[in-house]
Amino acid sequence: MDGTTKTDYRADETPMVSYVNVHAVLDGRRNQAKASPESSQGPRVIVVGPTDSGKSTLSRMLLSWAAKQGWKPTFVDLDIGQGSITAPGCIAATPIELPIDPVEGISLEMPLVYFYGRTTPRLLISHDYFIPYLHFLS
Repeated sequence: MDGTTKTDYRADETPMVSYVNVHAVLDGRRNQAKASPESSQGPRVIVVGPTDSGKSTLSRMLLSWAAKQGWKPTFVDLDIGQGSITAPGCIAATPIELPIDPVEGISLEMPLVYFYGRTTPRLLISHDYFIPYLHFLS
């Protein structure tokens, strides 16, 4: 840094190196799928973790980086408690063709949305409820 500052913070540990490594692996697998005559789909990724651990942020970063490189990933939002694409209580999917705007969020030109009606998976009677919908979202 040049000049004087009132506050200075330097993180010794950051997850960004891991995030970029994940992106590099995904990009390699996309290129392998594109070059392979047998495979027409790139990699599928599921991001899981505790509440407020950065799952949505990581997902947006990976999607944006892929879009910047010309890929068109599909974002499938299975978080019924905090919808990134639609309102809570829904599962949804949308293609990502451009990097995600930090202010506007994910562009919603053609989302595929299924209303579940509850905002917590603890209220699920059976996990079998989601199975038919996952087929359409993948």
